[in-house]
Amino acid sequence: MRKSKQTAQNSRQSNAKASKNNSANSETVKQVRAEESARKNKPSVSIAKRKLTGKKEVSQKAKTLSAEAVVTEKQASDKSAVEKRARKEAKERKKSIKALRLSDGTARKLLNMIDIGVAFHDLVRNKDGAVVDYRVREVNSALEAIIEIAADDAIGNPASKVYGKRGQAPFLKDIVESMETGEARTFEGSVRSIRGRLRFSVQPMDKNLFALLVEDASEEAKARRRVAFLGTRLKNLSAEHREVAAALGEARSEAKEMQRMINALQKKLAATTKESASMAAALQRESAKTQRLEAAVEVATGVRDNLKEITSSLSSALRAK
Repeated sequence: MRKSKQTAQNSRQSNAKASKNNSANSETVKQVRAEESARKNKPSVSIAKRKLTGKKEVSQKAKTLSAEAVVTEKQASDKSAVEKRARKEAKERKKSIKALRLSDGTARKLLNMIDIGVAFHDLVRNKDGAVVDYRVREVNSALEAIIEIAADDAIGNPASKVYGKRGQAPFLKDIVESMETGEARTFEGSVRSIRGRLRFSVQPMDKNLFALLVEDASEEAKARRRVAFLGTRLKNLSAEHREVAAALGEARSEAKEMQRMINALQKKLAATTKESASMAAALQRESAKTQRLEAAVEVATGVRDNLKEITSSLSSALRAK
């Protein structure tokens, strides 16, 4: 009996231990399964994070590329605007080359009367403001003879092309110093392929405008230039004389035409005056007729009134009888 009880107690203890072990094993299995599940899910989370990060990077790159595209487009637009403005300025400058010449005919004539070469120039600066050349604005006939170049080939072109021997503007240093100090400067030198020494005088006139006076230092050259100048002056005077004669002929023709028109107007005025006199006489005659008619009307009115009185008197007399 005791053994049976002891066996039952041992059996219960064994079952309890087994149940406890099974519970522990069950917890262990659950823990293991949870760890395995965590291990399986962990890569998916990491992949999702990487995908999300990749999407953010792509979006950021897209934004950057879009911003760069906008900047590039703006730069292209600015460049196009600059090129368009440059073409417009070049076109306007080409159109205004003639305007660079002195517009005052009197001043031009005075310049051409001087036997010393005179040229007006504008300084040419680079984007930093440094003087790199100077451009011919106006020349007189004496300068054309001295440097042997036509005004149309000089005006509007840089000095490096007009005067230079090697594509460089001559006397640029002296001119810049004279412009900076504002004082006239005189020096000698040569331009183009002209033989002999020339005397140059720089006279500043404005911030970028100066006059350049040129004369040949040799007496023989001065005499040749004087003869050439007088010949040119004589040609100019002859041309002016022909122009004046032509203008005088036109004025005479216009005067004759005006005189013819005046004579026609005078005739028309005389005819109009005569017609007006005739009309005035007719008007006077009509006025006299009107006055006579008015007088006759007054007489007739008086006779009528008298007739009325006589008729009234006769009527009264007849009624009385």
